[in-house]
This record gives sequence, structure tokens and C-alpha cells, in this order.
Amino acid sequence: MICSICRRFWDRRGSYREAAGRSTSVTEQTIDQIEADYDRCNPKQATLFVRKSVSYQTLPTPHHCHRVIPGTMLSSLMVKISVLSMGTLCLFSSIHSNLPSYIKADIAAPVLEPAVNNLRRSTLALTDGRREQQESPASLRSQVTADAMKYKSTHSGESLSYRVEISDSSENVLPSGFSKAMYQIDKSKRYDTCAIGAGLSGTVFAERSANVLGEDVLVIDARPHIGGNCYDFWDQKTGILRNQYGSHLFHTKMKHVWDYVTSNPNAPDWKRWYHYKFGEIHRDQKGSKKVDYVPIPPNIMTVNRLLDLDIQTPEEMDEWLKTVQIPCPEETGCVNAEQMAKSRVGEELYKLIFEGYTIKQWEKHPRDLDASVTARIPVVSSFDPRYFSDKWQALPGEGYTAWFAAMLDHPNIDVVLSTDFFDHKSHLEQVCDRIIYTGPIDRYFEQEGMEKLEYRGIKFTEERHFNHPGYLLPTPVLNYPGLETNYTRSIEYKQYLHRPSPHTLVVREESYSAGSDGDPYYPVPNQRNRELYAKYQVLAEKLEATGRIQFVGRLANYKAIDNALKLFDETAEARLARGRKKIQ
Repeated sequence: MICSICRRFWDRRGSYREAAGRSTSVTEQTIDQIEADYDRCNPKQATLFVRKSVSYQTLPTPHHCHRVIPGTMLSSLMVKISVLSMGTLCLFSSIHSNLPSYIKADIAAPVLEPAVNNLRRSTLALTDGRREQQESPASLRSQVTADAMKYKSTHSGESLSYRVEISDSSENVLPSGFSKAMYQIDKSKRYDTCAIGAGLSGTVFAERSANVLGEDVLVIDARPHIGGNCYDFWDQKTGILRNQYGSHLFHTKMKHVWDYVTSNPNAPDWKRWYHYKFGEIHRDQKGSKKVDYVPIPPNIMTVNRLLDLDIQTPEEMDEWLKTVQIPCPEETGCVNAEQMAKSRVGEELYKLIFEGYTIKQWEKHPRDLDASVTARIPVVSSFDPRYFSDKWQALPGEGYTAWFAAMLDHPNIDVVLSTDFFDHKSHLEQVCDRIIYTGPIDRYFEQEGMEKLEYRGIKFTEERHFNHPGYLLPTPVLNYPGLETNYTRSIEYKQYLHRPSPHTLVVREESYSAGSDGDPYYPVPNQRNRELYAKYQVLAEKLEATGRIQFVGRLANYKAIDNALKLFDETAEARLARGRKKIQ
């Protein structure tokens, strides 16, 4: 029998999320309030409450402690307890009812659903089926709803048949994501701008060139879909929105970038999403193996759990860091990733969090990689569990592919897919006034006979868990910093925006060396690659001086948009001066 508090929560949780879904942006005042809440929180009081209280009454901590409570519960309770008592579930729902309204929908599922995977499947099916009708596309709605109703009608106290299907992501049949796409170049047409690649940079250049300059634009991509590495689609077997090439989380400090991505009225709304992840840490403790799940990047909770400390304030965290940090040589500074990591977190955290993960990701020891590899990972002197601190963090409500499709939907833009630029290079150089090249720079200059840049690829292994309405992972992304497994991380896509499904999908990632047949994701950050890339840049700059081509490098998502906007602005006036018509 579910207690009345729990029943009220289940009845209301859909309305919480629906209310959150109507908000397409967050005011600066709200964001400032959230950030101020982190600083004012009393984590010790919240921790004691979660561990010791058996009451269902009012939360005996200030309301601004809501961010500490989810992290504490996840790390100290959920990972260890597969089936919670109804009393504990009621306690969680009581905590939820006392949170500020602007944060309720954000933490409801991360706090509750991992803990109730094996509780009341019929109750989950009822609520999941109702919300799925609101959030899934029509093509999947009927099947997902039918699955949910099957749970309701057949459940009689026993679990339904649970099964797992494992496959390689390369086996997926990928829809193009753009109904107007073509698959052959119209040889009779000429174009002002040709964007090679339908990812972020190519799409930004195409959209700006068409809308601002009134140009005729061609976008071509060797893949059978738009969106580049951000491409996502609705999985036909589970009804879950997922990425094909690993998850992509939008975040930026730049207001002009946020304004740009939200500017198209025909694009899907962006929904606020603060990314957070745990790391699965294996360590020896008193002669036995222990597994901990801690926030990544490391924060106060990470340090306390792994090193059995009791740090409570940012000031205490900063003081502790000073006692363990190993300074880099004064004459050279930090010259490699190992030195950089130890200069920030010391020897113990370096071994537990940085060393093994870096070896798996790059197949090189941290001492053989640039310092930038570990410098980019923050160390948080608070209980803030967010992976990014940027003011604008969000996900497109209907997926990245829908956003790309809206940006490319312009009468002046032709999109040609499954077409390799290098098979048509000579023709395109004749019919394109300007080429925007977004692919690997060494591929463009391969006829020069230079060495290839070294890239890392990613192998994706998918696990579809049917008849599993709850979550499998403690957080949407789970990192594996140690060498106990070859995987670097796992992603449970259903957790993003808390999209319900009677099934779940987990994709596990494994890094490998991308040769001529591999799909390059990351250039290896070491001295050899850096020096070789500089040589390619010299060749690129000579061609760019002609005004006929621009090379746009692969950067992080938000930087790719910023970089493309800046490059477009730098050339727009000159192109307007040549007689292009500006569209108001």
C-alpha cells in the first residue's frame, strides 16, 4: 500500500514536469538565485537529515539546500539499496514537496526514479504512459503507449519478462532528419557558398549566408543525415530519443550564442538541463575492494567519500587542496597532463580519477599528453554537482536533429547527403564561389604526402533493456576512471529531460585509434600532433588568402557555434560589398 504522501506525489509529478517543459528559457535572476543557493547551503545539516531522519514531516533545513540533498541521497543511499522501503520513498517525496518550484521538476526523477526501479511497475506504467503521449513524436506514440498499457493490464504482482538486447551502434538504420534532403548534386546549379559538412559549423554558415546575405547555399555531407556528431533520433525499439555519436550537452557563457540557437521560431524549444555525472571508482580499503559512485568533476562530496574526510565549506576545500597539490617546476610550468592534474588535486585523486581514464581515452600515459588534457576538467570547491558552470545550459526539447532541420529549412539552401566532397571536389571548386570546409584538415591536403594527424575514435555498444521502466545508472552519464573495464563511460539516454519509457537504453563507449577506416572524433593532444597541425595550418592559410575557401576546425559544441558566427561576421561585410543583398 503506497502511503498518501507518495500517492499525491505520483499524481502531481507529471504536472511539475509539464510546467517545467513550458519554460523555454531561464531568466538571469533565476540562475543567479540558483547559484546563490549553492553558496548558502548547509550541507552537514542536510546530510544528517537524509541519513538519520525517519519522519515524513517538513524538511528541517533551509529550502536552498535542495542541491546537496539529491547528491547525498544518490551517493549514500541509492547506489547501495536496490529496493527502498515505502517509508523511504515517502521521505523522498516529502523532501520533494518542500523544494522551490523552479527546481522541483529538475530533480524529481534523478532523486526518485533510480531508487524505485523495482517498485510498483504498474504505477510507473500509468504515469509514464500519460507523459509519453505528450512528449514522443506521433510515429512512436501508439507503440509506447500500448507497451505501457500492457504493463497495466497484465501486471499481477510479478515482474514482466525482462530481456536485454546488445548490439553495435553501426548497425542502426539512420533517418536523414531532413525531408527535403537530396542525394545527388544538381550539376546545373551554381552556389555562392558551399558548406562541406552538415554539422554545427556548416549549418551555422549555411543559415547565416542564406538569411543575412541572401546567398544560394549548398550543404553536403558524406553521412546519410544532417547534424554531424550531434545527430540524434527516436529509437524505434524503445521510443527513446538518443544520440548516434555520444551525448552532446549544450552550454555557453556567451549571450550571443544563446540568442542565436534560440532565434529560429520554427525550431524546437530549448529546455533547461544542468548536466551532472558520477564516476564509478574502484579502490582498496582495509584489504578489500570497494566501489564508490562520486560526482565528476571532483567536488567536496567526491573528496569526502573517496578520502574519508569531513570537509564542509569551500574554504576548507581550498585549504585541503593546498596541502596535497604538487606544484609544477617553476622554470617550465606544467608541461604534461600528469603534472597538471597533480598540481590541481594531488597524488591520490590523480590516481583515482585522472590516470586510468586518460590512459583509456588516449592510449597514452598522461605524461605523454599535453597539459591541456587535464587542465580543462574543473575542480569544484563546493557541493555543486553540475558538470558545467555556464549560465546557459539546455537541450533542444525535440532533439538536435529537429533543431538542425529548422535551421537548414530555407528556400536558398540545398542539402545533399550521402555524398563525399572529395568525389566532386573539382566540380564544386568550379561552381562554388566560396567553400566552407569543416572536415579533418589532413584529409583535405592528403595529396601533399604529409603524415596523418592522429585521431581517437569511439566504439559504441548499445544495451536495450526491455520491460524496465526505471533507470539502470545512478546518473545520465557514468564515467569509469579505472582500468577495471575498457569502457570510458555509459549513457542512459532516457534520463535526459526525464523522458519516460517502459524500456531503457544504455550506450557504452570505448575509445580506439581511428585509422583510415575509423571515424575521427578527437585529435590526440600531444607535441607530435600539434607540430604537424601547424604545418597543415600553413597550407590552409595560403588557400584562405584567395577568399575561395575557409577551414573551420572541430571544437567543442558551443565554441563551434561561436567560432562559426565570428568567421561569418568577419567575411560578411566584404561579401556584401561585392554586391550581395542583405536581408532585413
